[in-house]
Amino acid sequence: MKFFDRNLVKMFLFSLLTCTLLYVTYGLGFEVFLKYKSFIQYSLYFVFLIGFILSVFFNKSRVFFILLLFFLLNIFLGPVGYELLKGAGAFFLPFSIVFFIISINIIIVSFYRERGIFTTWGLRRIFIIFGQLYILYLLVTNKSLYQGLLSCLNSDFLYLGFLQNHFQAAEFLVVLWLLAFLVLLVKGLEQAEDYAFLFLLIQLFVTMFFLKEYPGILLLKFAFLSVLALNIAMIKDFYSMAYHDELTGLPARRALREELLKLGNSYSIAMLDIDFFKKFNDKYGHDIGDQVLKMVAAMMKRTKGGARVFRYGGEEFTIVFAGKGVKEAYDYLEELRRDIADHPFIIRSKKRPPQKPDQGKKTSYPAGTEKTKITVSIGVAEKKASHDNAAEVIKEADQALYRAKKKGRNRVEY
Repeated sequence: MKFFDRNLVKMFLFSLLTCTLLYVTYGLGFEVFLKYKSFIQYSLYFVFLIGFILSVFFNKSRVFFILLLFFLLNIFLGPVGYELLKGAGAFFLPFSIVFFIISINIIIVSFYRERGIFTTWGLRRIFIIFGQLYILYLLVTNKSLYQGLLSCLNSDFLYLGFLQNHFQAAEFLVVLWLLAFLVLLVKGLEQAEDYAFLFLLIQLFVTMFFLKEYPGILLLKFAFLSVLALNIAMIKDFYSMAYHDELTGLPARRALREELLKLGNSYSIAMLDIDFFKKFNDKYGHDIGDQVLKMVAAMMKRTKGGARVFRYGGEEFTIVFAGKGVKEAYDYLEELRRDIADHPFIIRSKKRPPQKPDQGKKTSYPAGTEKTKITVSIGVAEKKASHDNAAEVIKEADQALYRAKKKGRNRVEY
């Protein structure tokens, strides 16, 4: 339930901010889009190309499928496609098509796992995308079938008749939109691309209020902002992959290297190592070992004194104190060491269910009764005149860490 509440708060804040920004952008930015319409149309294909290259190179299949969908919709609803539909006697508003296709496919890709683009699995998904548009084409070009379906979808079953003034089949599509929104809420916003999908949904919602005023430029603006958002989300995810450790959520060694370049002439660097981690890993397994790493990382994030924490590799972590000497850093590190040592670590039984049972209900599974303590050894060194660079400070901190281990572990040395 806490996970659900956390996602609800994140989605609410993101939605509120996005709605505000989009409303301002749509209200004030149409003149700019109208002025540079031709340039934006050509730029859109360039943004598509960048998105396809990034998604294929980094194997972002979910984003690739949505980009492909947008690209095909752009052709399907472009000047040639629109005239084709118009000539076939179809009066289904282009925005209603976009609303339906985007909403239903965000629901679908929310359940996808990354399993490749040009694999058998991926090619099936591509075939499904083409199939959707082909079925849609057959539907809107069959006038009798189209009119019958539209009359059903235009029913005012939610008593929101004012929406029908904005676009056709409005209430049905709003229900579909709400379903897509709920799916994202339940699945959670784990990656930047999830926020991009949420951005697409919010933009659909905001766009419908401007349909009557700016029908000519609206779909172009919607496509351009959506594809741009997907590209930015991929870049954000790539940055996280390169600069953050996936397991602990801490900045990784590459981020540490860049941080060291920013330091002046006054700083301290500490190296932290989890005591007997290899033996612990061998005894309890890698899953429990990962839990230990995450627990230690979570407690390190609370280190005081303006500390910047990084995962160095394995069970080793680095803590940087900018503008602080070794004696000042020592107090903060000693407090961290005590907090970790005093924090009990409970090893839960493999037969324990994932959720806590109802109070008062008897259970037949063995509780996670094995309790142990995790300790760490820390070595710290400060920048001296004899040090040519931060790498030498890290080397001295490593030597201090070695002394802490030799003296029995669970201590801070400098």
